Amino acid sequence: MMRYKILTTFLLLTVMLGCSMIPAYQRPDSPLAVTWPEQTPDPDTQVGFAAEIAWKDYIQSEVLHDLIERVLENNRDLRIAALNIEQAQATYRIQRTALLPTIAANGKAARTGVPDDVSSTGRGYTATSLNANVALAAYELDFFGRVRSLNQAALEAYLATEEAWVSARISLIAETANAYLSLLADQKTVTVVER
Repeated sequence: MMRYKILTTFLLLTVMLGCSMIPAYQRPDSPLAVTWPEQTPDPDTQVGFAAEIAWKDYIQSEVLHDLIERVLENNRDLRIAALNIEQAQATYRIQRTALLPTIAANGKAARTGVPDDVSSTGRGYTATSLNANVALAAYELDFFGRVRSLNQAALEAYLATEEAWVSARISLIAETANAYLSLLADQKTVTVVER
């Protein structure tokens, strides 16, 4: 009878640990096509897909190339975005540790000299004391998926922060190129007007 109670308790705990309150994500239908139309790069011109072209390969002007390099190197907002990525990554790592139990361990060793006049035997000696403790300090049973959902949220925040940095970098390159091309156009206009 006792065996059945233990087995029933174990099965009940196993079923409860399998429960999750995290709602299943249903991606909404997109009004756009799921994939790009099939294109094959032209083998005669050696041009690949647009997404495969790096900005360094796309921009031919050496002056603009050097200008963009300097802007990317010295932009403080881009540095802050990179630091935000590190912060989000650290937050995710901290949150991920909540899935594991916290184990505390400590040890202590002490040596004490006992003089002749205090000793019960009349002879002095050295007493040694060793103490070691290991304990499961904390662990949250994740019955309804709270810890796992917090872990998933931290991961998604980290990935979103990383994509925000990529987006900021692309925007910075585009705005720098746009400002440079506007400057060239304005210089041409001034040259035409002055003639």
